[in-house]
Amino acid sequence: MNKESMLYKPRSLEVGGRIGLVNPAGEMNQQYAETTVPRVIRYLEGRGFRVPERKKRENLLGRIQDPNILRDYIDPYTSEESDIRFNLWTQRRSFLARSNVSSKERAQLFNEAVMNCDAIFPLVGNRFGTDVINHIDYERFKQHKPIFVTFSAASAFLMHLHLKTNTVVFYGPHIHFLAGYENSYTVHSFWNFLKQENHGVDINDGTVEKYVYRKEENSPSVLKNIYSATENMQMPLSEKIPFLSLRADQSPSSVTGKLMPIFLFSLQEALTQNDSINFDPEGMILMVEADERSYDDCFAALQSVHQRTDLSKLSALVLASFIAYKSESTSLGNELVDANNVKKFVLRVRELLKDNVPVIYGFPMGHSKYKLTIPMGIQAELNIETGDITLKESPFSNI
Repeated sequence: MNKESMLYKPRSLEVGGRIGLVNPAGEMNQQYAETTVPRVIRYLEGRGFRVPERKKRENLLGRIQDPNILRDYIDPYTSEESDIRFNLWTQRRSFLARSNVSSKERAQLFNEAVMNCDAIFPLVGNRFGTDVINHIDYERFKQHKPIFVTFSAASAFLMHLHLKTNTVVFYGPHIHFLAGYENSYTVHSFWNFLKQENHGVDINDGTVEKYVYRKEENSPSVLKNIYSATENMQMPLSEKIPFLSLRADQSPSSVTGKLMPIFLFSLQEALTQNDSINFDPEGMILMVEADERSYDDCFAALQSVHQRTDLSKLSALVLASFIAYKSESTSLGNELVDANNVKKFVLRVRELLKDNVPVIYGFPMGHSKYKLTIPMGIQAELNIETGDITLKESPFSNI
């Protein structure tokens, strides 16, 4: 294997590992500084990790009033008063940029975290993050290979990072959600996967948590698709996502390819804003999701992507979910969850790709209530009938 084609892999997480908090695709406002940072630090330390203090001492939170004042706060995610106080020491234990800083400053903080941490978890996203890509030290990232996890709009930055360094990165939930209100399925899948702990699956047990992923000793990891097995599970109807699988003519029941999980509109943004990006769909299992956007909007985005790169070369297309879980019903949500609308949409996509590509709708990823943490860049096998994904190689260098 030549150096250019070598896939660089991080080490799996271990107890005592150093975790850096960053926000390369966003900024931190006063609420995040005063509530989210100490809550996440307490959560990570409670799981046995270290959150290192920055070596530099400058005040990063220029807009925070009286940062020396120690005071309790009410956490907006838990509605509980915390005994963790916000102060300058808490402030320094992150690589987070203050409000209204330049993209270069945010990138410099990210570069510093790469040098000092085993894993890097963003607290915020909400933006594509393409403004920082020209300021990232890619050689440093490839050399140190920290675990990096983000999702949603920030996956435009995630994909740039992977394609420019050929390093495995991860599409998964942000740490402040995990430390606040995510369900146990999502929390377990995140930590079990990044720590590569064995987690057997009993398909006769109807609890959602048993479907996190399958990792048995000396066997490959399997990302289980819960949405193809909802009949066996104790899942409320409001939380289910329709599962649909359409195989190409005479295609096998499984296909192999390189996993590429991404937010659909981030992929569109990345390809639109950067014509030089090396996005080659051939042999790829492309997994896209959206945040409760209409099927017309999503189809238009896929058309835009297809115009810039030939998606008919894909090994498979996984339309993970376009439904963002909300406790209250919405007219758009009801439209998206309707099985007939799903089928019409998938058939339109198949026609766009000239019926050459197997297409699956429904996978636990992204903005759905239940979500797996998925490696980007790993060779995997997709079962077209069930939507299960078997990793053909470990995403970690020490496994």
